[in-house]
Parts: sequence; C-alpha cells; structure tokens
Amino acid sequence: PKSFCLVNSRKCQRNPLPSNFTIHGLWPDNYTRQAPQSCTTNNFQRFTDTDIEQRMEESWPDLKQPSIAGLSYNFWQDQWRKHGSCCFPPHESEIYFLKALELKDRLDVLTILENNNFNPGTPQPFSVLRVFNTISRAIGKTPI
Repeated sequence: PKSFCLVNSRKCQRNPLPSNFTIHGLWPDNYTRQAPQSCTTNNFQRFTDTDIEQRMEESWPDLKQPSIAGLSYNFWQDQWRKHGSCCFPPHESEIYFLKALELKDRLDVLTILENNNFNPGTPQPFSVLRVFNTISRAIGKTPI
C-alpha cells in the first residue's frame, strides 16, 4: 500500500496502512483483445456474511478513504461494475470477490518475497526483473 500512496502523488486516507499487499482488482482478460470493462450495469450485491466483509476490508480496502469511513462498499461496487460483471452472472458478485480473496491467499506475494530475501527497509532497491522472476517461479506462471 505504501507504494500505491507514493505513485503519482495519490493521497491515501487509510491510517494505518495495511502491512501486506492488498487487492485493487481482479480483471477478466484474454489474448485476443483488450480486457473487457463495464460489461453490464447490474447491481452489486452486499455481502451476506460479516466474515467476508472483514476479509474484504483487510485484503481489498479502499486506500483513498479513511478507516473510520466504514466498509469499502463504494470501491467494491465500482470494481464489480468495471470488471466482475464481465466474467460472472449478475447475481454472483460475491463469488467474484471470494475468487479474488482465494487467489490472494493462495498466491501470497509478501510471503513469496520474504522467502526469497526481499526484505522491506533494505537500503538498496530491488531489480524489477528479479522480483518478476521470483514471483513467476513461485507461482509457476509468467504474466503477459
């Protein structure tokens, strides 16, 4: 989250910032054309389980809103409209978010980096290629 807040002078309101990587979005994609966006105006459905709300707030917070503003429903609704609606039926918004949470848990980038001697606070910068190769090797996939 700190890097998000530093890039392009974005103003983060969340305090304290999460200490782990967070989700910004889960985009449907294909190899033949640009990723689809805003496929339908179907409404986002609020979560029926408070445990899911808590996991979402920890893993997918709106960093531009203060923690005291409450749950990040406006941000989640926007992500559903832009991206989730392109890959899931209208009544399955919760499944879209659960899939993103599952991927974050399964592909724990912070643990991957820590296990490969990437430690926050190291005075010298890390090579982008080294980070890319480390993550690709750990997850067994190469991003396109």
